[in-house]
Amino acid sequence: MKISNVENKIISFIQKHINIIFFISVIILSFFIRMFFISYQSGDYNSFLEPWFYQIIDNGGLMSLNQEIGNYNVIYTFFLTIFTYIPISPLLSIKLFSIIFDYFLAIGCAFVVYDLFKHNKNRLVFVMLTFSVIIMLPTVILNSSAWAQCDSIYTAFVIFCLYYLLKDRYTIAFVFFALAFCFKLQAVFFLPLLILLYITKRKFSIINFLIIPACMVITSLPAIIAGRSIFNVLTIYLRQTGTYANLTMNYASVWNLLPDDYNLFKVVGVLFTLVLLGGFMYFIISKGYDLKGVTLIGAGLWIVYACVLFLPSMHDRYAYMADILSILYFVFRRKKIIIPIGINFISLMSYFPFLFGLTVFDYKILTIANLIIFGILTHDLLVKKKV
Repeated sequence: MKISNVENKIISFIQKHINIIFFISVIILSFFIRMFFISYQSGDYNSFLEPWFYQIIDNGGLMSLNQEIGNYNVIYTFFLTIFTYIPISPLLSIKLFSIIFDYFLAIGCAFVVYDLFKHNKNRLVFVMLTFSVIIMLPTVILNSSAWAQCDSIYTAFVIFCLYYLLKDRYTIAFVFFALAFCFKLQAVFFLPLLILLYITKRKFSIINFLIIPACMVITSLPAIIAGRSIFNVLTIYLRQTGTYANLTMNYASVWNLLPDDYNLFKVVGVLFTLVLLGGFMYFIISKGYDLKGVTLIGAGLWIVYACVLFLPSMHDRYAYMADILSILYFVFRRKKIIIPIGINFISLMSYFPFLFGLTVFDYKILTIANLIIFGILTHDLLVKKKV
């Protein structure tokens, strides 16, 4: 039996609009997957986010901005405050906010690939696949829809910062980085790359770094108007760093292999990481490497990965930015699939104990695997001179 005219028309339509059909299908499917977790209440939500939400209500909504509720920066607390005026549950409003940024993050990654693949005939295919992989990453799905966390927000802004760095548009890149930093302290892991670019490129002024505190003040204006001092809002992160006195917080960092003595190793860990980052920057500068294109992505990944691997007090979610950057790195270094698979798998395994009470692998095993992958990345960047 021959194919009918109707079937031919349907197939022709699919072939002609395959990119749009694929894109819409991924969006719908990824959203429905997230809805399966939407009613799940994590320990962080029950212990922190929901109590903060009702504390804001009890203290007068917007008027509560005159005091420090929770330990997040003002801009995130401001959005929580706005959500108290919306007639939906706090769980749904908080999760939907982060889920929206899941898609913003995936779009940012797609922009990066679209820009760097401008001479590749399969450009659109790589863009679509990048968007799909990012939006379907297990850690991205779980972080927002199950955990009710906001790591997609600051990481999305970092990715757009990266996008504009690749285009040598440094002022807007700094604005996006500043917004990332305003939402989450962990955006600071990306700061050494900006410092490295300042030294190696010499294409922007040190004044650009002042955009960061300026953005902190601007995004804190609702709290300042409500009565909080500028000093108070600018020192939130200083107070936040003293919240947890543990060398590791469920992430497979190097501290799982050492005695758990926070007071003894905290400063040593910070100093060691600074020396490691300094050594990396020295190598790049002294060898005259040109940080552009995928080499810039690789350098950013190495720096962020080094921070979460060697700094003390790293939480299970803090490798989120490395997860995303590893995918972008793989798009251009497709022979190094072990890097994104390893980084993302270890992150996912780090989520399970807190989120679901399930420990699949001993953290010492995950830490050793992490160090091996870090070594592979370092070899690919420096020994093989890919940076």
